[in-house]
Amino acid sequence: MSLEILLRYLHFISIFAIVGSLVSEHLLLKKALSRKEIKRIATIDGVYGMRALTLLAVGLTLWLGGHGKPTEFYTYNFIFHIKITLFAIIGILSIYPTVFFIKNRKGDPGEIVQIPKTIIMLLRLELLLLFIIPLLAGLMAKGVGYLDNGTKSYITIEFSQFSKNQLKTMKYLTLLLLFISFGAFSQDMIPAKKGDVTINPITHGTLVLEHDSQVIYVDPYGGAAAFEGQKKPTLVLITDIHGDHLNQETLDGLDLSDATIIAPQAVADQLTQGTGKNVVIMINGQSKAVNGIKIEALAMYNLPESSESPHTKGRGNGYIIHLGGKQFYISGDTEDIPEMRALKNIDVAFVCMNLPYTMDVDQAASAVSEFKPTIIYPYHYRGTNGLSDVEKFKNLVNEAAPNVDVRLRNWYQ
Repeated sequence: MSLEILLRYLHFISIFAIVGSLVSEHLLLKKALSRKEIKRIATIDGVYGMRALTLLAVGLTLWLGGHGKPTEFYTYNFIFHIKITLFAIIGILSIYPTVFFIKNRKGDPGEIVQIPKTIIMLLRLELLLLFIIPLLAGLMAKGVGYLDNGTKSYITIEFSQFSKNQLKTMKYLTLLLLFISFGAFSQDMIPAKKGDVTINPITHGTLVLEHDSQVIYVDPYGGAAAFEGQKKPTLVLITDIHGDHLNQETLDGLDLSDATIIAPQAVADQLTQGTGKNVVIMINGQSKAVNGIKIEALAMYNLPESSESPHTKGRGNGYIIHLGGKQFYISGDTEDIPEMRALKNIDVAFVCMNLPYTMDVDQAASAVSEFKPTIIYPYHYRGTNGLSDVEKFKNLVNEAAPNVDVRLRNWYQ
């Protein structure tokens, strides 16, 4: 009995590890990766391979060793053989990606390698087949597909015999597994000097950047609970006076005892006294070093320029943050302005697109296609008519600037 429990424990742990590994590989993959990123994926792929071998060994032991259910329970069930076939197909599909990762993990860590579309499609197919297997296991547990060795007659159980509660439970468990797998790898890692820069999307126009010993909050909004699990900030950048950028309630709920606030004068004038360790005021076109990090303040405004527009020129700041030799551009609330089109050597950009406050996806795609950041995250894309079509934005940029890596993330949980 104790051996059976151990085997089944290893069986389930291996399944969870396989699903987690495949999901994380899929999330980390993009059209172009540095060799350092490929090495990370290769490590995850190694875990996937080892757990697959463990699962195979345990499964064969349970089948042929007679531990728990008799061998005939598996041997004379055609669904079991479908499971084995799917598992074998997944193993075959994984060969090409594994070989590619192993071959390309070495070399200059910063060198960019183009990822074949075939690898992405193979990983997606592996995930699809993998998520079919638990359904087959559930059917087996109910006796579906069993062929009695003596009578050669199938024992069939209709789907109607599954209660609604049982079906709901299976659905919720699957959703929970997917949530945990995706949530665990929601961070994005950007290779840089002195370690990776970690990007944590929070909500709307709010994000957290981590590098070395610095933790940077951009436009903290959404309540302090939205930042649970995040480290204490050392810098807080605020772009404008509107409530989704300057949100005093959120600021009051955060531990800002070690944080320097960087903001335009209009924001500083509205901050509650005592917010943060100190406040550094910046104007458009200014550059300062704060905590050893170079920060540039850029213009952000509506077109045509008007004193009646939601964002007047000079009131708010966009920012360029220099981290580990990389430049991170935060657009703030802006339209397709010349200052943005003139940007050079931006490694990672966060660009807004929400009508009627900023610009539409066509304008945003046109501007991005001109200044060509290495990576672009559409953010701040909820307007009066709901969420902007970021898929359209991605397609437009891919057509006009195919080397720009457009990363879509869920900013609105």
